[in-house]
Amino acid sequence: MGIYRIFFVGIILTGIFMANSLFLKQVDAEDGAFNQGPMVVVLERHYLDGDKSEEIIIENLSASEIQEKYTDWVLVHVDGNRIVFKKYVDDISPLLKSNGFFGVTDDGTLSIFNGKPDVTNVIHSFFQIDIGKLETKTQKELVKGIPVRTKEDFLHVLEAFKPYSVTVEE
Repeated sequence: MGIYRIFFVGIILTGIFMANSLFLKQVDAEDGAFNQGPMVVVLERHYLDGDKSEEIIIENLSASEIQEKYTDWVLVHVDGNRIVFKKYVDDISPLLKSNGFFGVTDDGTLSIFNGKPDVTNVIHSFFQIDIGKLETKTQKELVKGIPVRTKEDFLHVLEAFKPYSVTVEE
């Protein structure tokens, strides 16, 4: 008879737990913040140099609390327990600051590279330039790679090479 009592008490406790859980979900739903567990928050940063980064954070907050917390971000997408925000950063990416170089690809396209210019490490391409119009010294600098450590460096190099851009005919 003792085993039946334990079994019966277990059923009662399970029922109480389930009722409590349903009640809490109903209360959350009435607040407009139905939360079925931790929310995955994805923060996308888009930089001037074309690079993007993602940061993933687990938040134990309701969707409305998360929106309040990230008011300076643009809401992009909500899918179940996943919320994606985006922000445009008026600066170059941390990758570019630490290891970015301007250079040209084989077809003469001004590009940013992760490290010294090489076909395999292009981060972002901008426009094709007429390399023949550049001074020999400048041509060599582009082949070797021009380091970019600040937003000002980045903008200066783009402006300096813009007059040498060529229109590609299709």
